[in-house]
Amino acid sequence: MKKPDLLKDYLKELPREEPSINFTEVVMSRVYVETVKSPVAYQPLISLKGWRNIIIASIIILLVLIFLFFYLPGSQTASGLVSLPKIDYSFFLKPFVLLSQTLNKLSFTFVAVLMAVSALLIFDQIHSRLNDL
Repeated sequence: MKKPDLLKDYLKELPREEPSINFTEVVMSRVYVETVKSPVAYQPLISLKGWRNIIIASIIILLVLIFLFFYLPGSQTASGLVSLPKIDYSFFLKPFVLLSQTLNKLSFTFVAVLMAVSALLIFDQIHSRLNDL
């Protein structure tokens, strides 16, 4: 035995309603008003401050690489180009040498991912501190 479906019976008893003659026009005019009120504004994925930070970091990295390539003691590429006084950089480079010896034992991919994540975290900290100013 099936129980009678009361909702179905109630809906069958209701008279059918027809939309007004200008129903589509009214709905479309409301849609148009909503689109005029709140148009979609373009927002770049990376803000101008973000691009500025990326450019500054790239320039710093480029300068460090140029320094390491040309001006390290014993570098043969700098001997013919520029004659600079010999400065002992060992106090500055010792942590980097130790780091590179340690990283040579690890996988290149792991190191690349680790450095990328570190750079992103540093940029995030710099960006949040610049926004707080």
